Amino acid sequence: MTRLDTANGVIVGRYDIRQDSSLLTGDFPGRPVWPGVLQIEAVGQAGLCLVRATRVVSDGAPQRPFHLTDVLSARFETAVAPDPPVEIVACVASDGLFTIVVGQCLQRDRVYSAAAVRGLEGA
Repeated sequence: MTRLDTANGVIVGRYDIRQDSSLLTGDFPGRPVWPGVLQIEAVGQAGLCLVRATRVVSDGAPQRPFHLTDVLSARFETAVAPDPPVEIVACVASDGLFTIVVGQCLQRDRVYSAAAVRGLEGA
């Protein structure tokens, strides 16, 4: 996490894809890219970090587990290369039952992908 803005409900994180270079092999020989499913997961995880950071837990009760239920939308503008690191920006909304995370993956201040995922806190 590089920035947490609880007042506006935004989290920013940075991910160095090169540290997981084994994830980049095989899909496009000679042209490594970060798979779209991992971009969606990064947005979801950033949102979960925001939820955990802003959730008030009463009486010392442990936080309930969070389960991703579905991907509402995803759009991939261009392939994400292993360099430079990716910045993930996410915000969270709730409809009363589900938590919805909307976020973007950026490189060089340009949006490369955007996703919206939904999840549910379990018992």
